[in-house]
Amino acid sequence: MKDALAQAAADRSKRSLERVNRAVAAMDSRGIKISLRAVAAEAGVSRNFIYTTPEALERVKSARGRSEGNRVSNLPKVGPQRGSSDESIRMRLAAALAEIDELKREVKRLSDKNTDLVAEVINLQNPLPKNVSPMRRRRF
Repeated sequence: MKDALAQAAADRSKRSLERVNRAVAAMDSRGIKISLRAVAAEAGVSRNFIYTTPEALERVKSARGRSEGNRVSNLPKVGPQRGSSDESIRMRLAAALAEIDELKREVKRLSDKNTDLVAEVINLQNPLPKNVSPMRRRRF
């Protein structure tokens, strides 16, 4: 019985390692930044699996080192080096700040909505008995 369980665990670990290898290769070929978290998500394994499996950890670390040099931002610039005018930079900065403000408002709205939904789920999962009246709003 123990041998069968050990063999099943070894097989599962081997399949997971193969998925990590395939995920790293796919991300590398697509030019996606390779991080431990991204590889774990792509491969469908836990980060703990990668950390505790020396082959997987080494594969991710070596791929991460290779991908750093392949990034577009690391490529040498070609053509004449032209600077932006001060007015152009100011306009881009103003547009970026406006977008940041809009995104902050959206995050706040979604955060409030998420809070309300979590409270609703908690209330649905744990309803108060009919003979008890709420004294204060439930915390979650």
